[in-house]
Amino acid sequence: MYRQHLREELPGYLENYGVAEAPTAKEKLFQIQTRWAKTPGVKDTEVGKAVLEYLGWWEQISEYSTELGFSEEWWYTSTDDRAVVMRQMAIGAGKELIKATPDFEYVFRDVFQGVLRDDILEDIGVGE
Repeated sequence: MYRQHLREELPGYLENYGVAEAPTAKEKLFQIQTRWAKTPGVKDTEVGKAVLEYLGWWEQISEYSTELGFSEEWWYTSTDDRAVVMRQMAIGAGKELIKATPDFEYVFRDVFQGVLRDDILEDIGVGE
């Protein structure tokens, strides 16, 4: 509302600056892995516990990806059948955590599933 008022009152407002782009799912994942997971008190919340549990799962899949001789991101970027199965397993694990902790759904869909979706969409040329 205020932004719209400023646009009307100040021609050119926000034309080339002023609104930051929303972070990508990968950027959010990086923040969760490097900062959020290490924040004191996260383990004290139900959602925090679920996120940390899922992060552990995510990291195991990434490690397995490197054991296969690929990058840590290979399993969620490749169209290889093995990577597809790994993604399906990751989504299945996320859904199980959502059943146990319903509020985890918001983080799962916005961050983890977003990373999987973004890479799949890039692969097929959507959003370019």
